[in-house]
Amino acid sequence: MTRPPSGGSAGRRCAAGNPIALAIVDRSAALAVGSRDGMLAAAERLNAAGCRYQWARTLVLAGGPERARGEDELAAMGAVPMAPG
Repeated sequence: MTRPPSGGSAGRRCAAGNPIALAIVDRSAALAVGSRDGMLAAAERLNAAGCRYQWARTLVLAGGPERARGEDELAAMGAVPMAPG
């Protein structure tokens, strides 16, 4: 998978060496350019890192069929639902 383009490299430089921070930076870049594939790739990396909340939140942001799964996961962990965007 390729990473979505970012608006700059400052976020990636700051997150270097931290795979969770890199996934969140990549999620932000994907959201900024409307790359659903980029958001799903970030979600996979967050899930692999054990970041259940961020993984579920990313699924909601990605939309499509994954949105419902993300909403269900957030509800199961007692997280407050995200405001519609």
